[in-house]
Amino acid sequence: HPVNRRRVYLFGYSGGGHFALQMAVAESEYFAAAAVYAGALRGQLTNLVSLARRKIPVALYAGSEDNIVPADEVRRTAQALQQGGLPVEFQVMRDWDHTYTRFNYHAMQRRIWEFLRPHELPAAPVFQPYQVATLSRRSGS
Repeated sequence: HPVNRRRVYLFGYSGGGHFALQMAVAESEYFAAAAVYAGALRGQLTNLVSLARRKIPVALYAGSEDNIVPADEVRRTAQALQQGGLPVEFQVMRDWDHTYTRFNYHAMQRRIWEFLRPHELPAAPVFQPYQVATLSRRSGS
């Protein structure tokens, strides 16, 4: 099947959500949008927001009863992204805990897809190489 390279998205849950957020800001010209459940940019990782070359749309979902990635931590991530100029949708799922698949999983998947589906890169995707040890852009790139 043909793949529209301008419509490649990120979704992550828990640790995958933390990583999806890092990839979203580091590779904002490669992915069209990102959605995350129970993921956050923790501590100094909020500084990664400055790497976003494009204002990638991000949807963040948090469970009100999540003791592993608390909703307040996800809210702080939403605020950091917004302060960096990124369009962010943030929603707390009332009475949900960390394991969102135990709740209305199919409705959540539809909600995530409804967020991602309309977003498309304005041009061909661009991969930005980084030096992992320093998280800095390579010179000349």
